[in-house]
Order: sequence, then structure tokens, then C-alpha cells
Amino acid sequence: MTIYRIASFLTTYLFSASISASPLQECYNKSDDRTDVSSCLDAKLSTANKDLTLLIVRMRAQLRVIDAASSTKGALYSFDASQHGFEAYRALNCEWHLKNAASGTGAGDFWKDCMIQMVKGRINELKIVLPDKP
Repeated sequence: MTIYRIASFLTTYLFSASISASPLQECYNKSDDRTDVSSCLDAKLSTANKDLTLLIVRMRAQLRVIDAASSTKGALYSFDASQHGFEAYRALNCEWHLKNAASGTGAGDFWKDCMIQMVKGRINELKIVLPDKP
């Protein structure tokens, strides 16, 4: 229970500068124990990854059309390269968050929180570029 209180305290103050609560903070606020927090984060990460995958499929389809109509090809290639770069950066960045939290109970929650936040950021970036219709 002590780790839960420490983590709750830290998330309240570390993430209070953000406009909305972090996924970790949201899960701590609605969970009764650590297991519930982890399950909540797993669900949020799964949903975010599915949403991102759908947007990537839409983006790639749009870029194929652009490449077909353009005399300068490479929009799809550039997007794929940027997506691979994002995935590499996300993995390294969130690994740093995990290591920064030390190896104690709940360190994995910081990794999941980082992953969710970064995936949501990529989703927002793609939504700006994509047309409204799926």
C-alpha cells in the first residue's frame, strides 16, 4: 500500500502541469489496488495501439494516392520511415522512463504511461493531416 501512495503522490505532482491527467494518474484515481492500475493501463495501451494502427492504414492509403498522382514519388516511403523512427524513439524514450523509475514495484506503470502518451501524441499528429472521413 505504501508504494501505491507514493506513486499516487508522485503522479499527482509530477503530472499536475499537464492539461489533462496522464493515463497513469487516471488509472490510479479509479483503481482500488496496484493490479487494477496495471490492468487499466494495459487496456488504455491496447486501445491506443489499435487506434494508431487504424490511422496508419488510412495514412498509407492516402499517401499511395498522392504518390500515384504526383510526379515526385516518395510520400509513402517518407511516412514509413518517419513511423519507424517514431517507433524507435518511443521504445527508447519509454525505456528511459522505466529505468528512471528504478526497478521497484510500479516501474512498469511508468513505461506504460509513457507508451500511451506517446501513441496518443502520434494519433493527434496523424489526425491533423488526415481528412475527417475514415
